[in-house]
Amino acid sequence: MEYKINDEHVYLLSDDGRLLGNVDFRESSPHVFNIEHTVVLPELRGQGIAGKLVAKTIEEIHRRGGKVTASCEYAQAWMERHPMSQDETASDEAVAEISQRLIERNKGAYGELAK
Repeated sequence: MEYKINDEHVYLLSDDGRLLGNVDFRESSPHVFNIEHTVVLPELRGQGIAGKLVAKTIEEIHRRGGKVTASCEYAQAWMERHPMSQDETASDEAVAEISQRLIERNKGAYGELAK
């Protein structure tokens, strides 16, 4: 297996180049990166691939000198189970600010739920 990393994604590819899963993240404010989405092929779930992807993403964010936050529920749960990953997590204030921006951005998509 091989990881491919670009500006806002970490991909895990099989030895034959097939996409097994990915994590989407972006710099939501200066030096704060939000893990937004984690995806693994359904037939591969439960094998630890999502956790490896989140760990690799956190490693990449730290390599960039950034702090980590997550709006992805899987990444949030993974980080709670692995407190050592939180050495460079964003402050509660940064998380609240990011959450508010996501709510504002998605108001049209979620209607009453976003209020």
